[in-house]
Amino acid sequence: MGGPNHVKNYCDAPIIVDTEKKEIFYQSSYYYIGHFPKFIKSEPKTIRPETNDLRLEILSAKTPDGKIIVVVMNKTEEDSDILINTGNTLYNAPSIKRSIETFVI
Repeated sequence: MGGPNHVKNYCDAPIIVDTEKKEIFYQSSYYYIGHFPKFIKSEPKTIRPETNDLRLEILSAKTPDGKIIVVVMNKTEEDSDILINTGNTLYNAPSIKRSIETFVI
């Protein structure tokens, strides 16, 4: 049922533990959260992404060693094409339905 919480709505947790059965359940949000630190390490500088496609959620950052990291989450039921413009180079890539993808440039 999700809880307890102070606003009395239902929520989910990244990890759910059944203490009676001694089972651990890792939800999809656990893997989403873990995805970010694999690519965006210490001291990144976030870059404000510009997009016309409001169906996609995008996070971008520049690492201290100059790499650009773009994380795209497509929560829709449709594949989409994305165009990443670094100012010097254009990259065209697919965004697969119901996915989270990371591009390291």
